[in-house]
Amino acid sequence: MGFIIASIRQLLTPESLRKNGVKQIIISILQITTIYRRVILVERNLKEPIPTIVAKMPVVVDLLQLNEVEDLAAFCARNYPTLTETKIRRRLSQGQLCFQARYNESIVHAIWVAFGVFSHPYLGLRIHLSSSEAYLYDAHTASEFRNRGAALASLIGVITYLHDAGYSFVKSDVIPPQKSRSTPLLGFQVIGWLARIVIGPIKLTLFKPIGNTARLSS
Repeated sequence: MGFIIASIRQLLTPESLRKNGVKQIIISILQITTIYRRVILVERNLKEPIPTIVAKMPVVVDLLQLNEVEDLAAFCARNYPTLTETKIRRRLSQGQLCFQARYNESIVHAIWVAFGVFSHPYLGLRIHLSSSEAYLYDAHTASEFRNRGAALASLIGVITYLHDAGYSFVKSDVIPPQKSRSTPLLGFQVIGWLARIVIGPIKLTLFKPIGNTARLSS
């Protein structure tokens, strides 16, 4: 509760109001209290050519192996504490994949790939994907390595892997007002937005598609 109150106070400062506007402040407060959550859905056709982009830093991107779970748990403890070792192992047991970018043998970025049906941790929805689709989510970069190309290198590694594995489309999302710098460079297109409203027992899903998209259920 203290964190929520502190976050709301920060949003209500004069500087924040000038920068974000009243409408965005209201949306942000609702998101903090988990009453309202919204994402912008994006999609990439994996049949399209994969651009050649050189990262600003030399990272090695690879699939997370079972003997590396403790390394990832330590990375998450510093950068994403809600994702515990138990949750990491559960995701892997469900057939999800985790791609990691390492710099000097240390994990600096991680991103997850889900298939079939998975529960979106932010929206609280199950997302149903066809056998030719994958969904990218929960991407995190160590704070000291942001804006240095680690996330971009990871995305290229994931896209290449899924393309070679025979998948046709990969989907992901961006939480407003954040903006992804990597997805536009790699050919992702906005396909719609999805919002979730939860007030006690009342649960509503608002979905505005643009073109083809995955089926969704609560």
